[in-house]
Amino acid sequence: MKTKIKFLVLVLILGITIGHATAQEVKQKGTNEFMVEIDPIPIIMGGFGGHFGWSPKKSEHFTFGLSFIAQATYPKAFIDLYDQNKEMGWGVKINQGMGLWTHYYFDQRNQGWFVGLQLFTQEMEITNENFPGETDRTNTILIAAQGGYLWYPFKKKKLYLRPWAGLGYQSVVSGSFDPDSVDPDLEVGDLEYYLAPVMPFATVHFGYRF
Repeated sequence: MKTKIKFLVLVLILGITIGHATAQEVKQKGTNEFMVEIDPIPIIMGGFGGHFGWSPKKSEHFTFGLSFIAQATYPKAFIDLYDQNKEMGWGVKINQGMGLWTHYYFDQRNQGWFVGLQLFTQEMEITNENFPGETDRTNTILIAAQGGYLWYPFKKKKLYLRPWAGLGYQSVVSGSFDPDSVDPDLEVGDLEYYLAPVMPFATVHFGYRF
């Protein structure tokens, strides 16, 4: 119950932030802008991921959007970052994930430095080589602050690069060890996977604005 309350509070906070931001942007910009981005990190991990963005025509500084990831497998080096998981035989795969985000650009929308918030949920599939055939599927929630820079390498401002980094808090919200039970404990056999509550991350997105 406490986890569900935390989740609802996080959703409410993000909703209020987005609503307030939209209300503050009243000047006419002329057109809506849309953005599509590819994140290379999930591709390197054997999956895919990216962002869809939208800047309302009345917005001077804000962009809103959806993020997604699917079928990405954590490399061993990533799992072994934490001593609790190191050399324990863990395998972690993100089956699918989706989130909401908002960015504020200090100069003008979709150009230069920005800060933002993201609310993200994903299904993690956890295995352990010591217990072949056993799988734990668990949903997690992440709320993160982020910042970065959007740069157009060409004179025609369509294609762009967006390097960014962030810091988030993540927690288990639900899970299923098998289709008939709920098991939000990250356990496989008698071992428990350590999910770090604070998660730093960084990447570079390749995008197109239209």
